[in-house]
Amino acid sequence: MSIFIHTGLAKCASTFMQAVFFPYLEKEKKIKIYDFFGDENFALPCFNRKMEAEDKDIIESTNQEIERIIKNNLHINEIDRVLSNLKRLNDIKKKTLENGVANTENHKESILIGCKGFSWNNWACFDHKKMFLNVASILKKIIPEAKIIFIIRHQISYLVSQYKSSIHQRCMQDMNSFILNSEEIEKIKKKDFRNSSDPQQKNNRNMSWIYPIGYDYAYMIENYYKLFGKKNCLVLFSENLKDPEKQEEQYFKLIKFFGVEESEATKDAKNFVKYTARVGLFKLNSNVSYVDEVLYFTFIFEKFLKYFGIKIPYAYAKNPIKSNFIFMKPINKIIKIVFFPKYISWLKIREILQNQNHIITKIIKILFKNKKNFLNNELIKTKKKFSDLDNYFDELNYKLLDLLEESEIPKNFLKK
Repeated sequence: MSIFIHTGLAKCASTFMQAVFFPYLEKEKKIKIYDFFGDENFALPCFNRKMEAEDKDIIESTNQEIERIIKNNLHINEIDRVLSNLKRLNDIKKKTLENGVANTENHKESILIGCKGFSWNNWACFDHKKMFLNVASILKKIIPEAKIIFIIRHQISYLVSQYKSSIHQRCMQDMNSFILNSEEIEKIKKKDFRNSSDPQQKNNRNMSWIYPIGYDYAYMIENYYKLFGKKNCLVLFSENLKDPEKQEEQYFKLIKFFGVEESEATKDAKNFVKYTARVGLFKLNSNVSYVDEVLYFTFIFEKFLKYFGIKIPYAYAKNPIKSNFIFMKPINKIIKIVFFPKYISWLKIREILQNQNHIITKIIKILFKNKKNFLNNELIKTKKKFSDLDNYFDELNYKLLDLLEESEIPKNFLKK
């Protein structure tokens, strides 16, 4: 039995892979999936698949050594989340081995475990290399025989996507305040409130920042190779997965990595690309980022809410009537529409704004069509406070040539 771990990165086709591609393989009886999204909305209905409920009673404490490694090296705001994921990962492995889940007739002997937090959480992180290496080392301790799937994208594109994600989560600030340079990081270190006993300070929204120095993919890949072995690691690029000319080749590599025979993997990759083209999955808007016009609108919308003192909760509102009766679902929907001010939430608004086919989004794009370059202008302003961010990443990315074939690396990684 082989155990595969999709470690991310987040914002690198991770939702698409874990909500569409991997379930497709599971449906085709190639793998068995366990994942930690904890949100059934990510399981697209076209596969008629529900996320498996977590067994709350099986989560055991990890050994003291793992806890010591985390506590000594990860920031305090990351400990609980990472530790919780790793505990679940350990228990899933234990339970799977005990029950022989992967050895049923319905699945080949491959198990996929996926969580975007299994690489490292780069928000509010001072030292990306250190955090990454510690999380990777912990994964090695828990599942030493794991095979790693690691998907990356160019750092500049990644930073922009992370900024969009912060706006999705209602951390309303300009990009210049989100992406910080070394001087700003030193100021934060001096007034670091992570160890504060005041809960309000601990949960301060100022935690929504990112420090780009240390986004060294070559370092990460090299350490994955050292820990798990090169043959047990597959590195893909988000840019290649989006390229129509390279998609099929990328999916072939991934399917073959799961141990599927070459001829069968070729066929499966072709079928998947045809399938997604036919049903339009690449056009789905389940977790796409805001377009520039919509992003600009959210700032205006937030100012409007503040001016009139309108408070909108972040999470989805609970159903007005709790019942499993078959007719309650449409009744609850009607109630929410009629009394929408009471049941509106930021997540519902975000769901609309992320859907580029929604009529509201289309209207916003027309009204603010002069803001098509909003993000690019924000990025130009932000880059000014760094000596040469583009050149910094170029130099880091050229080290990838020592680890990967040049033909595998997208052109935007090798600009010189």
